[in-house]
Amino acid sequence: MKLKKILAQSLAVAMVLSSVPVANFTALAAEDTVAYASDDASTVDATTDAFPAPYGYKNLQLTVGTDVEITTSANTEITESSGNNILKDQFLWFENAGDKWINYHFTTPQKISGLLYKQVEQTNGHVKIARVDVRKQGSDEYETVYQTAASSAWKNDATVYAALFGTVSDVEDVKFYAVDTYGSVRNRLHVQTMRILTTEDDSAVTATALTSDENSGTATVSIPDSTVSGTTMSVSKGVTVKYQAKEADAGKFAGWRDETGRIVSNDATYTTTVSDNITLTAVFKDYYEKIDQSVLKANAKDNSHDNYGNDQAASAAFDGNDDTLWHQNWGSGNQYAAGSKEKPSASNPIWIQTSFGTENGENKVETVGRLTYRGRPDSYANKANTKGLWSTRISDYVILAANVAQGSPEEGDWAVVQTGTMPSDIAVGNAVSEVEFAPVNATHIRLVCLSTYGNDNYVCAGEINLYRVTDSTYGADLTDLNVTVNLEENGNGNAAIVAPGYQTLNDAAASDESASIVGKYMLGKSGKIQLLAVPASGYAFASWKVNNEIVSKEAAYLIDTDSQKTYQPEFTQSQPTNYAEITIPTDGGNATTNPSNIRTNSETKPADGRDGPAYYAFDDSEDTHWHSNWKPVTPGNEDGRISVTGPIWIEAGFNTVKNVAKITYKPRTNGNGACRAKGYEVLVAHMATPTDQPKDADFALVKTGVLGNNAGPQDIVLPIPVAATHVRLKFTSSYDNQTYVSASKIGMFEDSANADKYADIVDIPKVKSNDNTLGTVETSNQKMVDKIDNSITMTAKPAADCHFVKWLITDNETKKVSEKSAKSITETVNNNTRYAYTAMFAKDAEVNVNLDQTYVTMYVGDNAQTLVATVTNATNKSVRWSTDDEQVATVNDGIVTAVGAGEATITATSVQDETKKATCTVVVNATPSTEALDTLLTEASEKMNSTTAYTAESRSKLAEVYKKYVKYTNENIAEAEKNLRTALDNLEALYRVQIGDNFTDPSNVTVTAGDDGKVYKEGNSKIVYMPLIGKVTVKASETNSDGYQFAGWTMKEKILSTSTSYTFYVTGEMNITPKYQEEKPAPEISLFCNTKYNTAAGKLSFIAKRSVDKIYTVVEHGVIITDKTGWDNYYKNNKTAMIKGATRTRKSVAKGTANIGTYEAKLKAGKNEEWHGRSYVTYTDGYKTYTEYSEIVDYPVSK
Repeated sequence: MKLKKILAQSLAVAMVLSSVPVANFTALAAEDTVAYASDDASTVDATTDAFPAPYGYKNLQLTVGTDVEITTSANTEITESSGNNILKDQFLWFENAGDKWINYHFTTPQKISGLLYKQVEQTNGHVKIARVDVRKQGSDEYETVYQTAASSAWKNDATVYAALFGTVSDVEDVKFYAVDTYGSVRNRLHVQTMRILTTEDDSAVTATALTSDENSGTATVSIPDSTVSGTTMSVSKGVTVKYQAKEADAGKFAGWRDETGRIVSNDATYTTTVSDNITLTAVFKDYYEKIDQSVLKANAKDNSHDNYGNDQAASAAFDGNDDTLWHQNWGSGNQYAAGSKEKPSASNPIWIQTSFGTENGENKVETVGRLTYRGRPDSYANKANTKGLWSTRISDYVILAANVAQGSPEEGDWAVVQTGTMPSDIAVGNAVSEVEFAPVNATHIRLVCLSTYGNDNYVCAGEINLYRVTDSTYGADLTDLNVTVNLEENGNGNAAIVAPGYQTLNDAAASDESASIVGKYMLGKSGKIQLLAVPASGYAFASWKVNNEIVSKEAAYLIDTDSQKTYQPEFTQSQPTNYAEITIPTDGGNATTNPSNIRTNSETKPADGRDGPAYYAFDDSEDTHWHSNWKPVTPGNEDGRISVTGPIWIEAGFNTVKNVAKITYKPRTNGNGACRAKGYEVLVAHMATPTDQPKDADFALVKTGVLGNNAGPQDIVLPIPVAATHVRLKFTSSYDNQTYVSASKIGMFEDSANADKYADIVDIPKVKSNDNTLGTVETSNQKMVDKIDNSITMTAKPAADCHFVKWLITDNETKKVSEKSAKSITETVNNNTRYAYTAMFAKDAEVNVNLDQTYVTMYVGDNAQTLVATVTNATNKSVRWSTDDEQVATVNDGIVTAVGAGEATITATSVQDETKKATCTVVVNATPSTEALDTLLTEASEKMNSTTAYTAESRSKLAEVYKKYVKYTNENIAEAEKNLRTALDNLEALYRVQIGDNFTDPSNVTVTAGDDGKVYKEGNSKIVYMPLIGKVTVKASETNSDGYQFAGWTMKEKILSTSTSYTFYVTGEMNITPKYQEEKPAPEISLFCNTKYNTAAGKLSFIAKRSVDKIYTVVEHGVIITDKTGWDNYYKNNKTAMIKGATRTRKSVAKGTANIGTYEAKLKAGKNEEWHGRSYVTYTDGYKTYTEYSEIVDYPVSK
């Protein structure tokens, strides 16, 4: 991990509430941006060491020859005075064949936690992949504790890199290996500086990974950039660790559970910054069950197979034998071989499918959620002249599903379940890849290969298994798409809906099965499908239109499965391309000067021999060439060495608008192939004044690719002509390890035969911050080419003392809002109106004021009471005290004095932030009297007999107090009044719960509940009276008298549960009704929220009820609130902005993630404070993550 990345890491701890009951709401804690801790006297001082240890680690003080002996694989001399002492920042390099390593042998065993490595950029010898082994006292064996993951390879620069690992005690030897280095001299190792890290006891924390069921899955923890993992590791506070859960055959990962029981993440790979000891348990459930392979084998089919030796038809993939393969037809000549012999591709998909037999005369439906795939058997790993296990292995794939009652699926019966790329990290003993997808109710599953690893010519499968989900209610039904393709039957072309990636409408050749035409989607699941138009001979595709408006100019057009539009493909008679070269003005160009319309960021200028400025690429002479700068760097003329992070570009303007269709590139004509461009990007700009020079932000990316390694001119044909005034050709690599790039001739062309077919350059979709004072956004580009797919990277940049929360992605067509949590996201868009992107930011830590009491009862003449205010996240902890009614109570520095009967609100306001305050409601009663006591006794007599207003238990307690004091004496008036008031305050209210309505058949419904067990009847409804969070069970019959099926229990026309037997918790006055209908209801998300104030406890409750269909997975749920200031300033006129993580909101997160339930969050607050809240649930459909919110409920100021 880079040291600068380590410094950037910060500790963000979300202090959230536990499940019912909850003590208080707490805002986000401040982020700790300090990764370094000062070294103490026993270690190297941070002010004198140029490379202090990160976090709470310490650099060991070591003297060569006294504390440590250093040896290398090349037997290099390492002494205090040798000039090779890398612990003293002295340069070291050596060469040797075989492993390259440096070994540290300690004279006294040490506790070791990591190493730091630094080396200036070098052509050869800079470490790319490192490994660290340690040997403990009493052992002869070294153990690997760290190895850099390939995805986190160290870069060839001057950054300090850290190899961190779990602390190991009693270490006598540390060996640092250079597993891989940069450059062509492979046996060299360069080091400028190294440090060995240890951990002090006061900064050490332990991260532990457990599993809920070893048979269902395993759990490990590691440093994120290391391949070494275990079940426990000791690290320094502030270090980021990675938890990894891996499912076994039948297991399904459900989430990481902390020691309080709360699910902290639903991601199998979860990274977190540790500030204290942490134990997370990977929760697995017995979710999957393997489907009988013999059934799959009996129903297996394909669209291509051979029949020679072990290469067989589809059934061989389901026979339990790794050695026998389903293998695409490779031309053995066997009479039973059939299907395509061409390489699998988007235009030649090769597929295998199966079904599940029949049941009761119809195709059997399975709820399928997992597929496993093996290519070649392990015995093929070292076979000569092959790619081993990767030979003929599926790379890009599509999984399709169909659900038909009889026979085989027809065109339009298929739905896209998943698209992806098979994992490449396979090895002997670990060559089976698992593909999990949202469970689907299907009779047929088809696995499609769109490409192979290494671009192999054929595809195979040694073994394929399918797994059912044990609870079929998790399965998504297939239903008709609402998309229509309106194809005119004029013979100009064909069009249909297919899976993403397809470039053909017919993949059913040599098969009795249907082509993979999509007409269904998984109900409740978002996803992508593709419109594909194929022109007939003599015609060309022109565009896709909706309501006669062009929406795409690409024949393959990705859309969402929830689209409800009618799309019409437009074809025109094709014209042979007629490329005409665009004249690029070159007036004024020479060996030292470029014309104003020709630019580059690197050139050899003035010219040196044939090598020259950008002008040389457009001067019509192939004897001279533009050459990136190999001379000393000057302002505006960069070093000409090329890389992805340091690309070299050349640009030409036309001084007018041209519809650019093609670019040609020819490298230098001398030099034996030197400096030939390889990777490229084509960018285009359209300036309002064509002679203006564009800025970087004016360009749109239109194409990327790789040029061939040859001397001839090469064509770069754009996907569609683009109306542009400037073209920039950006090079990201060159051939033969050359670091420079050149061009003797670059040409630009229009297609005059298709001059009316072009795309415009437009602004990207709306990307904004929720508040620019809290954070800003950056985009990889600000322009895009309209009506073709564009890739845009958006990055959130928090301001100081603020943090990024998430991205909200608004679909302007469906009005749905999805979310993503990464700071930087890359989105593919076709136009700039469909989606809008908002980065949500919030302050790290806002000032917070709390009082130790929020509801106080006093009598006139009582001793004064003291309130204690606590101010957090503030440098000034002072508060200003005030009362809203000095005739009732006064306050002086928190000391409250009762003055007269009534109710007053005492407020403590932060001096640092006057918008932050806390209140206490003070009720002052008059001096006890017989009149007041008689009034209380009368009230008590009425309420203790109100059987439908208060719980029996609270009424019973009130009755005991009433009985004790109904015959009071003058001596106990004060005692009687105090105890009666307390008993009255403690009465627990009952709420009316109505089951059914005027149209309900009471015989279909049974109710078990009631404070006294009594169920009342009112017309066709049944009534019970229950306290908040009281439990009620209702049951309904499967069908009603009309024969309709039970669809669910509803409240306010929203489904709460689809189970006939439903137990729920009361959240207030409720009316729940059974619903019957002919069809199964669509998946729903239902949320409700209510409030109540408990004067006895001085707390305000927000009570949330949720119902999430089982086909979705709940990630998190809870309650968010804002105070009066937040409401007035941010949300009163913009309610949709009140979401979790937003400015001046607080969040309470529940422990569990059940799909149906009730949650109460309690806030310590004064009775007269103003608060606004809503419940939320974050869930995923397996493709996108969404958060739904209830309506906002108010707790108004009330007297």
